[in-house]
Amino acid sequence: MKKPDIPRDEKKRLHALRSYEILDTPKEEEYDDITKIASEICGTPIALISLIDKDRQWFKSKVGLDAEETSREVSFCGHAINKPDEIFEISDSRVDERFKDNPLVMGDPNVIFYAGSPLKDSNGHALGTLCVIDNKPGHLSSQQRLALKALSRQVVRQLELKKAISQMGQTRRQFQSLIEEAGDYVFETDKSGRFSYCNPQIAEDTGYKMEELLGMSYLELVHPDDRERVMSFYNEEIKKGKPDSYIEFKINVKKTSKSSDLIVGQKSRNTYSEDGMESVKAIARNITDKRQLQEKLDENSQLLQLITDTSQDIICLHNLKGE
Repeated sequence: MKKPDIPRDEKKRLHALRSYEILDTPKEEEYDDITKIASEICGTPIALISLIDKDRQWFKSKVGLDAEETSREVSFCGHAINKPDEIFEISDSRVDERFKDNPLVMGDPNVIFYAGSPLKDSNGHALGTLCVIDNKPGHLSSQQRLALKALSRQVVRQLELKKAISQMGQTRRQFQSLIEEAGDYVFETDKSGRFSYCNPQIAEDTGYKMEELLGMSYLELVHPDDRERVMSFYNEEIKKGKPDSYIEFKINVKKTSKSSDLIVGQKSRNTYSEDGMESVKAIARNITDKRQLQEKLDENSQLLQLITDTSQDIICLHNLKGE
């Protein structure tokens, strides 16, 4: 028996295989459908989706076989992955020097005929095969070979699709965590102007509970002193159909809140439909300290101007006396 050669890209190949997080996962209908079709098209009692791990071949899907995995050393698929662009076909393993004394040939499942189409990912790494097996000699027709290759591509597409979905989910969770932990206020309102989402920072600084905020009118959170101005501002934004807007205003905090006189600078992304504004996604930043500092600077500037003006008058009076 000849053991399978190790592919030149073995380290990268194994890294790629594990990046799909597919090994030792439960049965999935999408893959089982493919093996059933492969078995029917090729007229074989056995069809497998075999993934070649470091020391084993593991079957993601199988028709006509009970085993979950076998040693890589005795695997036919271990040979097949060395030529990622070709179907590896053995018509009669009993007369093939590489396989005639293979335990899988001499005993169950009596692999006499084998044809495997490598599962080549987008980077060219052969992760395993979609293979068909019979316990008697056989041969694939040209149409069957084309079908087997097409089905093997579908297996890879399923792997890559599930990987992409998993990565998107991870990115979404990371983004959600970032929003939840952000010091800024992140929220979304629906077409009626009511909160459909608020991050915890809004509740923490305003004194409202999350269940109070969700469904609350956005304008209720605007301080009465600024409410009319903010409402007029957004009415103008809607008329102009502007997608982005920025406004500063005071927040209407609860008396129980640890904050008071909260001032925010709010940047919004406005989505429109034929009926007007559909939703608003916004990030608001607490600029209370900045505004108070600016007001203090303005006061100091006015005081300085007053001192300067007064000093000039004093200087003028001094000169008129001739002293």
